[in-house]
Amino acid sequence: IDVDTNIVTSFDMPNNDVLLRGKFTPNEVDYTVNYWLQNIEGSEYTHDNVNSYTKKALVGENVGADGRNYDGFHLNRNTSNLSGKVVVNALGEGTLVLDLYYDRLTHNVTYDYYGELVDGAPDLSGRNSYNVRYGTPLNVEAKPELSGYSFDGWYTNTTTVNDGAFTMPAHDVSFLGRFVTQYTVT
Repeated sequence: IDVDTNIVTSFDMPNNDVLLRGKFTPNEVDYTVNYWLQNIEGSEYTHDNVNSYTKKALVGENVGADGRNYDGFHLNRNTSNLSGKVVVNALGEGTLVLDLYYDRLTHNVTYDYYGELVDGAPDLSGRNSYNVRYGTPLNVEAKPELSGYSFDGWYTNTTTVNDGAFTMPAHDVSFLGRFVTQYTVT
């Protein structure tokens, strides 16, 4: 009997040994891909319910997760499991879960003077912020003070500022300002 073309479900037992051969065909089962986005504090991750998905694959098949692009985030390959072998539990259910963790990008906020530097102008290096996570709410630093001068204000073309506050974008932010001489008219 050709086992590849004939499936035998019953037969009359002859007066000699019989060799029966069979083969298993893998079932198609579910596996899950989860996307996790780092919170602003950097301590936890939030599940992306919209883009996470369940897909089907054959038991024993090696599968990989579809990467995604999130503005302001990068895939952390060290903590993510990007691929795996589809396996089943005792009930025949797929158990593979691929978790992809996305960390927030960090950038810098700097303050500097432009134009002619006035003698005695306060050092601004203490106002700079480094490694600020994407999405962090921030306030623009207060204007520095110098006797005999007024400060023109902080200016930037790298982010939008509303009422002295901004949200950290996915790039560095630079603020520029200058002192102008105060004149007294008598």
